[in-house]
Amino acid sequence: MTLLITGGLGFIGSAVVRRLLGTTEEVVVNVDRMTYAASPESLGTWLRHPRHI
Repeated sequence: MTLLITGGLGFIGSAVVRRLLGTTEEVVVNVDRMTYAASPESLGTWLRHPRHI
């Protein structure tokens, strides 16, 4: 199964992405408009995780 997360580079969205990658075996597709609230650094090393797109 593939999970689609919108806003995954924001404060709450990044926490959801990190939790999903850490506790499931699912592929996480992260869609974000990259507005003022988005920060790729919020995912840290999870940004380059093999199941994170």
